[in-house]
Amino acid sequence: MGTMRLMVAGALLYNALFVAATSGGSDVLQRTASCAKALQESPAEKQELESAKERCVAEQGGLERIIAKLNEENQSEAEGMRGPLHSGLTGLLTSSLRSPTAVQILKCITKGRGLLLPDDSLDTAGLNARLQLRVTGSGLEDSVRMAIEQCGAINQYAVDEYLLCVIHRCAINSPVT
Repeated sequence: MGTMRLMVAGALLYNALFVAATSGGSDVLQRTASCAKALQESPAEKQELESAKERCVAEQGGLERIIAKLNEENQSEAEGMRGPLHSGLTGLLTSSLRSPTAVQILKCITKGRGLLLPDDSLDTAGLNARLQLRVTGSGLEDSVRMAIEQCGAINQYAVDEYLLCVIHRCAINSPVT
């Protein structure tokens, strides 16, 4: 899973560079890095997430089988693709939200994160509370609160996509230093 972490880190860096290039240069890059650092998961949360991903992948018969199923499902649901594939497992799944397999695995990962309510819906309030707790004392509280409001609803179980939105909007909302 180390390769997957590198791919996700690469995607976050790419997104930060894109924000910087399109929103005002290195100042935005610094603010993006500050928001990303303040919002990052604790080591325990990261381990919990990795364990959930590994368990969910194993339940589906492994990564190769998942990719084959997604390719098969996306052949018949081509309009379900939402752009180029992103880095990492959750990026792959997020880009295929029309696929029942993708939604099932994202739901499994969401459950592993402790963010699934008894009715199988995403605990959006719980996630937002976690994000706000992470930035307590960082000076980014207002920027993150506004970012959460601006990012709106989470698309199915695409938590990582939502987190990228919050980081991006936090950087834009942060005061220039």
